[in-house]
Amino acid sequence: VEGRPLEDIIPADGMPFAEVLSILEPLCDALDTIHEQGIIHRDLKPENIIIRPDGTPIILDMGIAKVTGDGDLSKTRTGMSMGTPLYMAPEQMDAKNVTSGADRYALGLIVYQMLSGRLPWDKDAGQGAIISYKFIARLTPLSGELSHLNESVMGMLRPTSSDRFSSCSEFLSSFRRSSAE
Repeated sequence: VEGRPLEDIIPADGMPFAEVLSILEPLCDALDTIHEQGIIHRDLKPENIIIRPDGTPIILDMGIAKVTGDGDLSKTRTGMSMGTPLYMAPEQMDAKNVTSGADRYALGLIVYQMLSGRLPWDKDAGQGAIISYKFIARLTPLSGELSHLNESVMGMLRPTSSDRFSSCSEFLSSFRRSSAE
């Protein structure tokens, strides 16, 4: 796919809100579509999102995707943790019942990173600290001129899947409302 990985275009100080929104809108639509088809990506991260020259995001690497509702189509066994640890939801790290909420958690991390240029924990935190941050929701909120977006973005990063937004479109609506405040 022609384009650049999202990870290569996120500046150290974050992207302008309008640019984040222009990527987020089609990304949310694509994720909701695959979720409606019963597919969970399970490895959503900036390097698996290519931004085409026209600005359209393309989700790549469905290698560990899971089709829900049919155990025969799953590529992994219950109890196996699959994905990239930095972007994995708590239930995914714990190898629990992974739902589309895990992809929404990863999307929340990606949006946080697009806005701020970093992930929501101390940059020097080790993997053990990051895991504990995820399980007890001690993630660093967005600060300064981005703080009005916290309710939306941090709503995607709640430790329990059922406490997160129920769809990417629901998150997108909240995100847009927060930006208008």
